[in-house]
Amino acid sequence: MCCNTILLIDDNCIDNFIHQHLLKKNHSVGTVTIETSAIAALDYLKTTKVFPNYIFLDINMPSMNGFEFLREYHKFGAKQKNDCSIIMLTSSKNKGDIASATNDPYIKKFLTKSLTTEMVDNIIK
Repeated sequence: MCCNTILLIDDNCIDNFIHQHLLKKNHSVGTVTIETSAIAALDYLKTTKVFPNYIFLDINMPSMNGFEFLREYHKFGAKQKNDCSIIMLTSSKNKGDIASATNDPYIKKFLTKSLTTEMVDNIIK
């Protein structure tokens, strides 16, 4: 059985608690790391020895939003980026956000919060 690693990037602690719980219920998920800011998440990615298989990324966060995070993420090496799927997980229903996410080659899905068991099962197979 595969043990996928997950990075949750969201400034909302309640969402993080719920999403971590749902992700951990999926038997294919190993480690779930939570960062409450995009800046802290970038620092984590620069220093971790195990790059995550999945990143669940919120859009609206203080200091650096999800799209600003993505501009920095594009600077990582191809191997790291190709082995990682980004799931934009947000409460935003802004058509501009959806279009921007759809045009980013590293975003695999654009989902509206909150995660459900079915969503997790469809993402992590």
